[in-house]
Amino acid sequence: MHVPPLGSRGFERFVDAHLRESRGERVPEIVNISLTPWCEENCWHCLYSTSERKKRDYLSRKAISSAIKDMKDLGTYSVLLTGGAPLLHPDIMGIIEEFDERFVVNLATPGRYLTPQIAGKLKKAGLTGVFIGLDSSDKRRNDGYRSAGSYDAAI
Repeated sequence: MHVPPLGSRGFERFVDAHLRESRGERVPEIVNISLTPWCEENCWHCLYSTSERKKRDYLSRKAISSAIKDMKDLGTYSVLLTGGAPLLHPDIMGIIEEFDERFVVNLATPGRYLTPQIAGKLKKAGLTGVFIGLDSSDKRRNDGYRSAGSYDAAI
């Protein structure tokens, strides 16, 4: 999901990045952006502490726009929007729309806030794909790793 579709502008950037790297240049090919620590899950592997996950704090659009501009200039072609729960960012659609055809934009989510309606809006905004967190095929074990109801939300 990080490789842009063959023949797209993103794929051209993918090839260009690899050519530049073969000449010793460093290119930030894939960038992860953590939009917010806020999340109602309690995943054992989360980079945010339990208290940080309760903060309704967001990366500002100004900071995100600046990063997107830099990524355009530096040759990045793949972006993963993460969190916490990135769907809780109040301007998630606008953030996705700010990327253009040079990028593959994916989203990593626990799945709790992803509905068919939201998925349609994400696609319309330009999202390429979604990674949904699931830590076990066993419902009880998965919920133990994350939180009650997380298995059903992911499925």
